[in-house]
Amino acid sequence: MLAEMNDLFSVPVAESSLNIDIKQMADECLKYSLVNPSLSKSNVGGYQSDDISKINSSVFKEFYEKLKKEVGRFENHTQCPKTSGSYTWININGKKDFNVAHAHPKGIISGVFYVKVPDNSGKIILQHPGLQVLESYWSPYYDNYTKYNSATWSFVPKENNLLLFPSWLIHSVEPNLSDEKRISISFNFNGK
Repeated sequence: MLAEMNDLFSVPVAESSLNIDIKQMADECLKYSLVNPSLSKSNVGGYQSDDISKINSSVFKEFYEKLKKEVGRFENHTQCPKTSGSYTWININGKKDFNVAHAHPKGIISGVFYVKVPDNSGKIILQHPGLQVLESYWSPYYDNYTKYNSATWSFVPKENNLLLFPSWLIHSVEPNLSDEKRISISFNFNGK
């Protein structure tokens, strides 16, 4: 009899396409960045806006509608706590700009939507919650990396793609090695 493999303590990461007019969204993000100051949170270089949930445009309204549907699906699938309000911001990373490893305290679901993604503009890196344990015990013996033994996992960003993950999941963004700007929208959905 073969042993039954149980995948315990899984970390859900959802990936989907939203089919938004990303050219219009990119233009609006760039215009916004010209008249609103940048914050300095996880970004090293580049631009991070304050909350943009009040931007009143058709493309952002469509984005929020589709985003809320995907967040609802994530809640139903994972049975995580229900969310209410969200905080949304623009990221614009120029050449060599990146985001250090961080999580989103007080959030339930976080994620990123990719608006403009030039080639070589940096992957998003997700860290296994047991990173130090994996590196201490298993790492010296790795031959092949799988979802079971990897201390990190990366996604190559794609335009019009959405990633959702638990807010406690530590993540970072590699440096943008392109001469063009990478534009994304990040967000946190908080608990009720």
